[in-house]
Amino acid sequence: MQILRAILIIAVALGASRSFAANPPAETWLAYQRAQVTVAADGTVQHASLLNSSLSATMQEQVLTRIRAFEFEPATHNGVAGVTETTLSVKLAVEPEQDQLVVRVVGAEVTV
Repeated sequence: MQILRAILIIAVALGASRSFAANPPAETWLAYQRAQVTVAADGTVQHASLLNSSLSATMQEQVLTRIRAFEFEPATHNGVAGVTETTLSVKLAVEPEQDQLVVRVVGAEVTV
């Protein structure tokens, strides 16, 4: 049985209030967070969880909210779409804003 990994079709960052070029602003730190997702046969996210996260509970929930909004091309077997699990590497931009840090999801890719 051959299982095809879901292909992330999100081309733009979800939750980003501005566009990040190849070089983000100097005051922006980039971080990566791994997430485990279950993708339904219709391409929606059924379940998402962060792996080994050191983010606060509030930040984790914000990142998970964004991940749950992703849409995937579902994996297929013999031409039939099915449920699959995959791991994502989620790119986060962390920026100082007034007296706090703002975390934005600026990209994601399926990892092997």
